[in-house]
Amino acid sequence: MGKDKIEEFIENIHIAPDYNKQWEEMRQAILEDVNKKIDAYERKNRYLKIFSVAASLLICLSIGAGWLFLKEKEPVMVSVATAEGEMLSLTLPDGSLVTLNSQSSLSYAEGFKGTERTVFLDGEALFDVAKDKEKRFVVKIDTVSVCVYGTKFNVQAYDSNENVEISLLEGSVKVKAMERQAELQPGEQAVFNRNTFEMKKTKVDVNAFASWKSGRIYFKDKPFSEIISLLERKFGQKVYIMSDALKKVRFSGDFSESETLENILKVFTFDGRISMEKKNDGIYLYDKE
Repeated sequence: MGKDKIEEFIENIHIAPDYNKQWEEMRQAILEDVNKKIDAYERKNRYLKIFSVAASLLICLSIGAGWLFLKEKEPVMVSVATAEGEMLSLTLPDGSLVTLNSQSSLSYAEGFKGTERTVFLDGEALFDVAKDKEKRFVVKIDTVSVCVYGTKFNVQAYDSNENVEISLLEGSVKVKAMERQAELQPGEQAVFNRNTFEMKKTKVDVNAFASWKSGRIYFKDKPFSEIISLLERKFGQKVYIMSDALKKVRFSGDFSESETLENILKVFTFDGRISMEKKNDGIYLYDKE
């Protein structure tokens, strides 16, 4: 490799204007050193070394550019949430309708880019999914997935609840949880227990499970602790259960929108087991047994 090619290579290196003077001095020193001290073999190795470094820099720049390109392609996530006592109705990018219950959140990729219409739910929501046979709609709740193409169903999946409940009003859905799955028809409900990992499918009054949208308060065979959590979300008031045993007792109930929190709690005191006391910071429930 001759001196001319090395000079040409060095001349083609572009330096920012602020450093032109320093670079010129450096360039002259490099050429002088090449002319005086480097024989043909060393010049060849130096030439190869320069291009090896240049190739390494090119690879690094390519990786960096690729990373930036992929980062730009990451979907923008949209998140919505409700506070205590609040309900929210929204339309998703595909035209699907969702109503979020109190203290619930929903997130999804802007524009539903990708092969699926995926949403992530924490809490409770009623879905009326727009039909699209080419692109299924998926609701993800930690280990549970609900897959549909167009249907209407309710999902209750608060973190504090022991069960994830999917109630189907119209169409059909497939529920997957770990290695278990169930296909639902209208009027059926799938219940996945987060503690035992069991899944059960039963026939229920699905309209009752979705009646919260109109303000109705409905629960069936629920632990008292979950019922109280439901009432706290609904009314935005604190209720304290002062007995661990009482938290596990199961109840069923159905109350209209016009009922007050105190009136509902009084119903639980009718059998004489539970007493109620109202204080400044909330309502306290005691087990009399």
